[in-house]
Amino acid sequence: MGERTVLLVDVPDPYRRTLASWSKRRGASPLFVEGGIPAAPPASLCLCVVSLEPHDSAAPSRLRTLMAKVRCPIVVLARELGIRSVVEIVRLGVADVIELSGPPIDVGVSTFAHFTEPGYAEGTREFVGESTQVQLLHRELTAAAGARSTALILGETGTGKGLVAEMIHRLSLFPDRPFVHVDCAALSPTLIESELFGHERGAFTGATERRTGRFELAENGTIFLDEIGDLSLSLQTKLLRVLQDRRFERVGGSRTMLMRARVLAATSRNLQRAVRDGRFRRDLYFRLYVLRLYIPPLRERADDIPLLVRHGIEQLSERLGVPRPAVSEGFYRRLSTHDWPGNVRELTNVLERCLVHHRAETLEAEDLDDVFDELELAEDERARTGDDPVPEHELTSEASSEREAIRNALVATGGNVSRVARRLGIPRTTLRRRIREFGLSHMVPKD
Repeated sequence: MGERTVLLVDVPDPYRRTLASWSKRRGASPLFVEGGIPAAPPASLCLCVVSLEPHDSAAPSRLRTLMAKVRCPIVVLARELGIRSVVEIVRLGVADVIELSGPPIDVGVSTFAHFTEPGYAEGTREFVGESTQVQLLHRELTAAAGARSTALILGETGTGKGLVAEMIHRLSLFPDRPFVHVDCAALSPTLIESELFGHERGAFTGATERRTGRFELAENGTIFLDEIGDLSLSLQTKLLRVLQDRRFERVGGSRTMLMRARVLAATSRNLQRAVRDGRFRRDLYFRLYVLRLYIPPLRERADDIPLLVRHGIEQLSERLGVPRPAVSEGFYRRLSTHDWPGNVRELTNVLERCLVHHRAETLEAEDLDDVFDELELAEDERARTGDDPVPEHELTSEASSEREAIRNALVATGGNVSRVARRLGIPRTTLRRRIREFGLSHMVPKD
């Protein structure tokens, strides 16, 4: 896989830093150029800052020279865009013209929609984020993509383990080979062996014809075993043999076949604890744990929330066919106070509901009230997770004891209403009413 490059021509800070970060996240090296390109190397994208002021005829001429040297999408970045200037520039054949008056993150989202790379198809998903944790993950991901070793991807539900597996495959030496995703938790225990290894006709009741298994379908590509912690011990034993010997047989068959695919596995379970409890084979754990990638939960990278919101709104607006709204600072702050037990998947669902129910030009903090209240009520209906519940003696029928319990929980959580509601085991709407009644509103950060 050749080195990919993003050309940044006359790009000033802070856009320079942000766009360079976006380049690295796509596995490309940013190349900074000032004053023109004497000899442009092969690139996946070219970002060029030009002046589009009225009566400035230098920009079209400069872009024609640039287009003669590069063979990739060219995105023009400019301030104070005029309609006539934009039309003239677009007619030259550039990919896009983007105004530099917006925040660097917004410019990055719009610009890198035009990024191209071998094996990177339009609409391919990416792992969004610029936090230190995500930068480390991207470095580890890129390193893992260049190997063929088995890798174990760890992370909570909704963090994007499947997305990371897809990116490892896409950035690998064989992105054109099959990528086979197997959800171990979704398959019936009685059928998963047949799904993985295939079966011969007549191998069991209902097996009316031969079936090709997932390992066979993966060929020389990648097989991704999602939620591998849900496999039964008997199937763990068979999987261990496949990883050790690189051989397997179809159910009911006697012909031994070679397993040529690379194996990626993922789980949201604590496999070390499962090994100690005897629910997961120790030898299989170490066989999978050749390379390890950890995906941090959203609460540990809250700085990425604004970028995730902008990226999510752009995609959701296009898919839902609704206008793309602006986002207030209060909306961002409110999102940052939430615990996000469902991680990025939950954030995406919240954004979609806001776009569907609030067709305003700007999303405000209060637009999240109904959404979060419904989420809290839904969480109360199922087994609560997260913070340990407060002992029952802290919740009595006396108002003074209840006030003290709520006050203590607010102190312990830094005023996070969502976490307090889970600690006390009451709906968030009820908690907010109690906070007002007990005069504790000053302990809750304002949006």
